[in-house]
Amino acid sequence: MILEEEFDNMFQLVSCISTGALNASQILSAWVGFLEKLKGELKEAPEEEKKLVRKKLKNLSEQLNKEILSVVKNSGVPLDQLRDVIDNPDNFEPKQWGSVKSSQKVSGVLATEIGDLLAPSQKEGAPPSSLEPPKKKALSKGTKARKRSGWVRS
Repeated sequence: MILEEEFDNMFQLVSCISTGALNASQILSAWVGFLEKLKGELKEAPEEEKKLVRKKLKNLSEQLNKEILSVVKNSGVPLDQLRDVIDNPDNFEPKQWGSVKSSQKVSGVLATEIGDLLAPSQKEGAPPSSLEPPKKKALSKGTKARKRSGWVRS
């Protein structure tokens, strides 16, 4: 399978989250490296490999969610407050904050690109992409568009 060893490393990395053995910038740096390799491998991967990768990514996501819930439970801090702490630059050194934000941005772009590469191909009978905006219906001739006011009428 594609990047078998890298997937195993990411599973091990995720399992370290609840122990606090790694900091946020280390985790994000490893994640970005993993996504970059995965993107490169997926460009020419056959559909069967892509199915396996989708399954592994789903399992990785589920494990990550479990680890996060474990951290929340063990800390006694509600998830909203924990997010506020994580999203506050005052809780990080400036260099570390810059690294975290940069990694988040890059990983978001890579995740989108990988999602596109993992989407089942149209030629294999996959349904059309749900990401396409719905087409607007044209008004029939002689029909005017209603202007809606900001007031609710009773």
